[in-house]
Amino acid sequence: MDRSKIIFENEVSDRDYKKALKAQKKFIKKFGDDRTATYHLAVQKNETIGNRLGVKNLALTDEIV
Repeated sequence: MDRSKIIFENEVSDRDYKKALKAQKKFIKKFGDDRTATYHLAVQKNETIGNRLGVKNLALTDEIV
């Protein structure tokens, strides 16, 4: 079964599922498909509010961290 048919243990109706697939195809055509791409992320210190609130940034990196 497709993982998109059940969200948070709630089954999606056939009507909504078909509508979502149609929208997905439209977005893939418009923006491209990168579902198989691998993105490596690194945690970086947030210079603005990181010290006071402990906020960190996620940034793309070319190497595996």
